Amino acid sequence: MAAAPRRWPLWVTLCLGAALAVDRSNFKTCEQSGFCRRQRRIQPGNSPYRALLESLELGPDVARIQLINEVTQVPLLLEVWGLTGNMTRLRIQELAPLRPRFQVPDVLLGEPPAERAVTGRDEGTLELSLGAGGHRLLVTERPFRLDLLRHRELLCSVNARGLLVFEHQRRRRDSGGDPYSLYNLDVFQYELFNPMALYGSVPLLLAHRPRLSLGIFWLNAAETWVDIGSNTAGKTLFGKLLDYMQGGGETPQTEVRWMSESGVIDVFLLLGPRPADVTAQYGKLTGTQALPPLFSLGYHQSRWNYQDEADVEAVERGFEEHELPMDMVSIVDPHIKVDGAYRVHTELRARGLYVKTKDGNDYEGWCWPGSSAYPDFTNPEMREWWANMFAYDQYEGSTEALFTWNDMNEPSVFSGPEVTMHKDARHFGGWEHRELHNIYGLYVHKATAEGQIRRSGGRLRPFVLSRAFFAGSQRYGED
Repeated sequence: MAAAPRRWPLWVTLCLGAALAVDRSNFKTCEQSGFCRRQRRIQPGNSPYRALLESLELGPDVARIQLINEVTQVPLLLEVWGLTGNMTRLRIQELAPLRPRFQVPDVLLGEPPAERAVTGRDEGTLELSLGAGGHRLLVTERPFRLDLLRHRELLCSVNARGLLVFEHQRRRRDSGGDPYSLYNLDVFQYELFNPMALYGSVPLLLAHRPRLSLGIFWLNAAETWVDIGSNTAGKTLFGKLLDYMQGGGETPQTEVRWMSESGVIDVFLLLGPRPADVTAQYGKLTGTQALPPLFSLGYHQSRWNYQDEADVEAVERGFEEHELPMDMVSIVDPHIKVDGAYRVHTELRARGLYVKTKDGNDYEGWCWPGSSAYPDFTNPEMREWWANMFAYDQYEGSTEALFTWNDMNEPSVFSGPEVTMHKDARHFGGWEHRELHNIYGLYVHKATAEGQIRRSGGRLRPFVLSRAFFAGSQRYGED
């Protein structure tokens, strides 16, 4: 198999105490993450990007403008949608990439409807109106910058500090501790009030001030770090001018820097204006939770460390003796024991449905069963096979009252880096694991919920617990 193509990291700036001890040696800090370390060393200002305003193209529902890196001469494509329901979508990707970049599927409910019109142009600036809510997007030519306004009020800026990067650069470090880590990991004894990684991640940020709430949804499934800080003294000239126009003094601004290892910049600005509006806008994009089964609103006896079957039976008898109602939830992990006598393993291997190594062999790691292989849930055929396995004639001993807990689906690999899968493992379509890591658990969750629905012929609501989660997981059960 050919050598793995190098994926350039991307990032963008948007202006807007310990309970248990964790073994930090298992998990990287930003300084130990190559792409995060490089990006944080870039200083504000002197942005190499320029917007080619003369390249403006207007489609029926999108505006397209080319950007150019004046140092490397690499062209990018900016696409802008003014979406119905008070939302704006921005996407930046290479105009002519040498290799395709991964774009996250299956998270959005569909392509949201758009509304947009051009209202004016001045020297060095292009203005786009974004629907009927009085929102305008100002595109500044050099250095490239986007400013989103409602009437005269500045809501959000993109690349205000000149930190947009689509290719690696190496400059001096800026400052601060570790940013928030959005990278689904088996962090069992996580620390409270700490930005380190957890079992799941949702790349959604909410900001609030009197009379206005906003949201930022960053649609990227690669490892992501998020720097958040407040700044008044460092405000740009444009920001200070807006303060003057609005008749106020210095207004603090929140600076958010998103750093993803790969993929494209695909960001949704949720313009509220109320907190409930932001929540509804996010739900409109990624879906909402269906009503759960009535029984699931009751007590759950959920423990992972019973010693053996007799231990479990003793607990169950105790509940019966004290007349306490209880429903049992089974654990179904995404790793499969490598055993030639195990039907599930032999069938998945024969069908070629496991995640592969960079050399094309079945990827194996160590987990609870010992040597384990990992189904490629990014493959629709794998998800179809998994859902069908919940049928009564496939899942031996199962009943209508058996429901599921998807555990260890970050995925957890005891022998892997950061207790997870190697980033150069290969998935359906040839994508490296680094491109889609955070969405793996969502696919396990989705396939399991579909299996429960099929099992009852669509009569009964599914109930699936999932340890790992991502944007859109709420459609399939509890996280």
